Amino acid sequence: MNTTEKKVIEFFGTFGTDKDWKSLLANELNFTSPIDKVSGKDKFIELDIQFRQLVQKASVKWMITKGEHASALVSYDMALPTGDSLNITFSEIIKLDDNKITSIEVFFDTAKFYEFLSKMKKE
Repeated sequence: MNTTEKKVIEFFGTFGTDKDWKSLLANELNFTSPIDKVSGKDKFIELDIQFRQLVQKASVKWMITKGEHASALVSYDMALPTGDSLNITFSEIIKLDDNKITSIEVFFDTAKFYEFLSKMKKE
């Protein structure tokens, strides 16, 4: 397993745990998804904390790497406080520089994700 694979697997292995994940991120991190786009480590952390509250586990199904670039298919097991659950697969393109994640670009079924989120009780 190469260094890029190790870092990507380490990052996704922190979902659903209390393991440190913030130290894996570069300060100049850029994140893009169908529903959000942020620049900077602090803004990504703020966004990812919200997402991580829903995730029980993330599993890398497969990954292709070339140098410090990775393309991974990631399966997320998610749950809402209502008891509703979802397994959804994301395609993620990750770039590293000096073993720090500098870019994450995510693709997923937004209709399926929004349907899941709509089950959250509004207070």
